[in-house]
Amino acid sequence: MLGSRKARLALLLGSTLLLLAVFGTQKIRQDLLFQRALSTDTRLAETSYLPPNEVLRFLALGHEPFFADMIFSYAQQYFFTHLVADRQYRWMDNYMDAIVGYCRGGDGLRRAVAKPRCEGAEGQWVEGLFPFNPRVYTWVSQILKFVPRMSNGIVDQAVYYGENGTTFCPDSWNIYFDLGFNLYYEYQGLTDAQRLANKKRGLDFMTRAAQMPGAEIDPNFVVHKMWEKESLADAVRMAYLTYYTGDETQREDIRKRLTAYGEPGLATALENEEKRWKEEFPFLPLRFYQTLGPRSPDTIRRALSEI
Repeated sequence: MLGSRKARLALLLGSTLLLLAVFGTQKIRQDLLFQRALSTDTRLAETSYLPPNEVLRFLALGHEPFFADMIFSYAQQYFFTHLVADRQYRWMDNYMDAIVGYCRGGDGLRRAVAKPRCEGAEGQWVEGLFPFNPRVYTWVSQILKFVPRMSNGIVDQAVYYGENGTTFCPDSWNIYFDLGFNLYYEYQGLTDAQRLANKKRGLDFMTRAAQMPGAEIDPNFVVHKMWEKESLADAVRMAYLTYYTGDETQREDIRKRLTAYGEPGLATALENEEKRWKEEFPFLPLRFYQTLGPRSPDTIRRALSEI
């Protein structure tokens, strides 16, 4: 009887210890799974959803600029999340399409075609919420290039947004310059003909940017690029057109550059005109003084006509 009781107690004790070991092991396993789940980077889980543009415009109830700014804020948050994670921005176009709009082809799919060419591509432009914020275009064009490895496909995206920017914000010199820079410098592995065509387009955009009011571009930059392409006549004309937008140091550099180009007469005429401005109307901006017309020396017009 006593032996039987001891056997039962030993069996009970053994069963208890076995159960404790099983539960303990299971708890340790669950703790490890939980810790592993906590250590997983969930920032890459895409949880945002944007309705079609037509629905967004309806939901905005007349407050499209506000809605567009909110989506732009989410796009910036999306960029910074992936910048520190994988530097892949697969859904950035969705945010931008909601703000800017996009080209919808006859098959109903999105096409990366800027608005000026959308109808020619047998598509229909779907209006965005508020495509008139120039900061959107320069921002997305620049952040797209924060990738592990640059490709011409990335540059194509940046150029696409730049082209749309010149359509909706035609008075923003930043967009023209950024678009020209991408075309001139960023493409790699092109044929000579493709590279020259892109550089010509890029130089055209940078030229226009340098001539726009408020442009913060050194006029000598564009002039020098024209000279590099052996477009001497265009370089001289560009030097004259941007002369009055530069500061005093830049204007002095332009006069030196004109002399180097073999146009010392034009450089002297510009210098003399600037002296008269300082003597007679120093309280006026030089650019406004130049538009007075009759005070501009005939030598300048004559020199330009002979180039």
